[in-house]
Amino acid sequence: MSDDPKIKESIDFVAKHYDAHAFSKKKAWMELVGKRNLFFKPRIAAASIAACILLAASAFIYNRITLSNRPTSPADVKTVEQPAQKTKDFSSRLEFTDASLKDVVKKIESVYEVRIVNVPDTDIRLTLSYEGTAEDLISTINELEGTQMRVER
Repeated sequence: MSDDPKIKESIDFVAKHYDAHAFSKKKAWMELVGKRNLFFKPRIAAASIAACILLAASAFIYNRITLSNRPTSPADVKTVEQPAQKTKDFSSRLEFTDASLKDVVKKIESVYEVRIVNVPDTDIRLTLSYEGTAEDLISTINELEGTQMRVER
C-alpha cells in the first residue's frame, strides 16, 4: 500500500460511508415509487401505456381508411398568377390539390409552353403550391416521387 496521505484519506472515506445495499434494485424501486401503493402504481403506468398504444393504433387505422376512401373527383388544378411576358425561364405560381401526375404535367406543359418527357404511368397524386420555373418544378417532383421526367423546350 502507498504511504500517500490523500490515498489513505480516500480509503478511510470509502470505508466509513460504505453501504452494502447501496446498489440494490429493491431499494431503488422503493425510493422511486414510494413505500405506499407499490402494487398500484405499476398498474397505472401499464394502463397509461396501453391507452397510448390503443390511441395511436386507432389514429393509424382511421388515417388509412380515410385515405383509401377519398373521392376520385376531378382534381382541383388552377393557375394563381401568370406573368404577361413568357421568357425562356419565366416563373409562375401553380397550385394542385389531389391532382394526378398526368393532370399536373398537362398544366405545366400549357402554362410554361414546354414538353415533359418520361412521364410514368403510375397513379401518383400531388397536392402542392409551387412558384418557379418548369425545370425547377419538374426537378422537385422527380426528387419527391423518384421519377425521371425532364423538360424539353
